[in-house]
Amino acid sequence: MNRLFFFAIFASLAFCASGQDYEPTTKWPYLNKNFQKGTFYLNTGNTTEKEVNIHLFRSVIHYVENDVIHELSNSRDVDSIRIAAETYVYIGNEVYQVLKQIDADNGLYLLALGNFDDLAVTTGAYGVKSHTSAVTKYNSLDLGGLTERNFIKLTAEKDDGKFFPIHKTYYFKIDGKLIRAGKKDLEKEIESPQIKERLLQYLKKNKVKWNKADSLADLFGTIFGHGREHSD
Repeated sequence: MNRLFFFAIFASLAFCASGQDYEPTTKWPYLNKNFQKGTFYLNTGNTTEKEVNIHLFRSVIHYVENDVIHELSNSRDVDSIRIAAETYVYIGNEVYQVLKQIDADNGLYLLALGNFDDLAVTTGAYGVKSHTSAVTKYNSLDLGGLTERNFIKLTAEKDDGKFFPIHKTYYFKIDGKLIRAGKKDLEKEIESPQIKERLLQYLKKNKVKWNKADSLADLFGTIFGHGREHSD
């Protein structure tokens, strides 16, 4: 049975594993302050453990072996990853936190990416600020874990980089389709008439906070109907 059936997770305190006093830097562009034990649940039914973290450039799993940082390359073999109290899955080429889930085709997820835009601002004549092109600004960033893979060196320099914020985006997955959590997006992209009708009825009676996990979890439970969810 899919391991994710056992992890229907609310995220009212999302990113608690990172610690409220932690901010990622370009020398340590990771979701969590430290690498920690992660359990990989494989599609074969086996499990394996590694010291892991989530790199915020593309939201991918990094792990450490022999003091070298590696990126998980065989994500298709992985059903889910458990890190501390959170469960993650790969959707496409990026890893998402599972907030609530019925099955692999229906759930509520959170994608965390680094917001590096402000780091690419340049100051021109008369102090006018401008952004460099997308290709230039991202390729020019000296990001730990990408340009530096030596774990010991990276750890020693983790506080030397520039701070950047984490950009959080919530998504619904409905009948296998990933849809950004927003009123217009859901109304446009939901194909099931029954689910769309429950969505519209809910929106008439409730105010949804589209950037709050608990508010989205209430919406998720309603549009799918009570009793269909699997819990811990």
